[in-house]
Amino acid sequence: MQEPGSNPATENDPLPDQELLARIVAEFETEDNKQMLAEKLLAEWKQSPENDGQNPDLSFAKFAEKMKSHGDQ
Repeated sequence: MQEPGSNPATENDPLPDQELLARIVAEFETEDNKQMLAEKLLAEWKQSPENDGQNPDLSFAKFAEKMKSHGDQ
């Protein structure tokens, strides 16, 4: 019996899965989809109570701090 998610034809060669993923991403990540996602994220950011009208801290130090704090998940 085969384990879920296991494909004996590609177990030793991950390349076909990578090519498949690349084709799927290219197919679905159109400019329209990217624009809709950007608009959705902007609307969510504007509604965020943490925002308080300030620009977000996009520094690498802040990012690294969040990565460390969420590393246990």
